[in-house]
Amino acid sequence: DALSILKDTDDAAAPEDLVTERQLLKAKALSVSGKDDEAKAILKNVSSEYATRLQIDIAWHARDWAGAAATLAELIGPPPSSEAMKPEIAQLIISRAIALALINDSAGLEKLRSDFTPAMKNMPQAELFKMLTEADTGLPRDPSAVKSLMADVDLFQGYLENYRNLN
Repeated sequence: DALSILKDTDDAAAPEDLVTERQLLKAKALSVSGKDDEAKAILKNVSSEYATRLQIDIAWHARDWAGAAATLAELIGPPPSSEAMKPEIAQLIISRAIALALINDSAGLEKLRSDFTPAMKNMPQAELFKMLTEADTGLPRDPSAVKSLMADVDLFQGYLENYRNLN
């Protein structure tokens, strides 16, 4: 398995960037194996956007909506000063709105709406953002309906695609 291969090929003299890549792969493999606590322990020692994405992915799959929402907030950062926003950030905002809705964090949804409505209004996800964050419409409170909206979210997929492109 991946963990065995990583262990068998461990090289203490490897360049720092390779060591970091291997730590991320090990954390992902641990997470996939259901060893989230071990994966999180590794990620505490890695400071990168990819590590943050993996933390979100682990929280999401563990259904730790509060943890996912908090880490998504870190990754998203402050609202843009202009109305222009990268599509990737818009998708992260949607994921955060879903996580906040799953824990019924009305105050968090209100803040997200007030902070990001100007930037989201011209994005393809504008209607979904409005539905998720408006108090009078909001996310369906039926857990099965909510789960169908986020069934295939895997924020770590971008990291894996980037990793494949490097090799």
